[in-house]
Amino acid sequence: AELARHTEDDAARQAFAGDAEQFVAWIGAQRDELNAIEGEPAERIERVKAVFADGAPAREKLDALHEKNNALQARGIFSNEYTPHTTQSLELLNKQHSDVVANLLASVAEDEQMEERAASQARELKQKEERTEKRLDFETRSKELQAWCDAAIDQHTDPINVDSPEQVAPLQEALVRTEEERTAKTPELEALTALEAQLKEEGESVSAQPLNEKWSALGEVCAERRTALEQEVARQQEHDAMCREFAQKAGAFEEWIAGESKALSEASTGELDAQLQAVQARQQSIAGGADRLRELVELSSRMDGAGITQNKHTVVTLPNVQAQYEQLESAVASQIDLLQKEMLAKQESQASPEQVAEFQDAYRFFCKDGNTLRDFEFKACLNSLGEDISDERLATIMGEIGNSENRVEFTQFVDFMVGLASDNMTHNEIAESFREIAGDKDFVTAEDLRRCMPEEKVAYLIESMPPYEGVEGGYDYNKWASAAFDQ
Repeated sequence: AELARHTEDDAARQAFAGDAEQFVAWIGAQRDELNAIEGEPAERIERVKAVFADGAPAREKLDALHEKNNALQARGIFSNEYTPHTTQSLELLNKQHSDVVANLLASVAEDEQMEERAASQARELKQKEERTEKRLDFETRSKELQAWCDAAIDQHTDPINVDSPEQVAPLQEALVRTEEERTAKTPELEALTALEAQLKEEGESVSAQPLNEKWSALGEVCAERRTALEQEVARQQEHDAMCREFAQKAGAFEEWIAGESKALSEASTGELDAQLQAVQARQQSIAGGADRLRELVELSSRMDGAGITQNKHTVVTLPNVQAQYEQLESAVASQIDLLQKEMLAKQESQASPEQVAEFQDAYRFFCKDGNTLRDFEFKACLNSLGEDISDERLATIMGEIGNSENRVEFTQFVDFMVGLASDNMTHNEIAESFREIAGDKDFVTAEDLRRCMPEEKVAYLIESMPPYEGVEGGYDYNKWASAAFDQ
């Protein structure tokens, strides 16, 4: 489109240049024709007048050139490399030609020249009066159009403060009205441009430059405003889409939490084993909600980054659903803990409540999926409770107590540990072992434990043993042994 416009502009320049050259040649030819007229003065006067025709042919040609020049200027073209001639220079050439004709007529008939001079003076006076009137009209109309441009520029450079795509629409409508008004006022601008050229040709000191600058500035403001409003619509639509997405996902997540809560409640019926399995299944299902929550967190973060502070599509917020999900996780964990304790109590295990609590803590510490122990987790758990077994022994035990997936469930783990607790090891023997590790002290430190135990076992014992009163970094192994192994 830009190349086509340049091509059209270039063609318009060449057309004007060609017409200007023809006019200059026409003036020269007419001058030669007038100089060649012979005969009696009266006859010569009549023939000169007939040929010159009061300059009407020249004026017609000049008016056509003015129209083309105005068209060029309307397209923003103010220079022409194809010709040295301008409408001003052609007007001057025509005036010079008129002067030559006048001198010729004056030389033929001085009386007629005197009469013409008087008539010319009268015309000049009238023209002066007309020029004064046209100048005042030009100035008044120019100021009015410039004031309209100023007001429109002020209107469409105001900041865009909106919160939705719908709020952009009135601003766009106002811009359309301004653009339509500007189009409707274009003929007035062209008329003032033509009037400026005419007044300048007549010697008046006028300028449409300030008006043209305001007009161009308004065009640029409208174009920038249109782009800015389109971008704002896109931005608001993007914000609205994020709000809708959050509302849909948050609502669906709330429904999912409600469904899981109901399913968890329904799972708490029947035999304890069946209840535990059902609740553990719900725990795995609930764990899958972390991905959905993560999506909401990421989406909320994007909304924060975009400066979105309100969501008209939902009253649900991220803290709401986070709290609901955390409550659901806590509820299922508490339910599992309660069922396990009830099952242990029902089994009438030989383990003391303290031992059961110790076994349960160790089990939870090493159980990564929340339900069962894999073989290496089972071994680490045994090590933390003071039982060092070989890989061969581990494989044998897993074959005895492991489930179909070769994993150890909590009840089987406790039964196994109760069996171990019935061995001959006494509290004194255990305490004596720790005394040897502690270097005959009544307390043991983390460094003492690390000298003879793996880190996992040390971590568990540090977490389980009560602090030794009066010694920073010391742990009371006697109390721990009593709590864990005394019947």
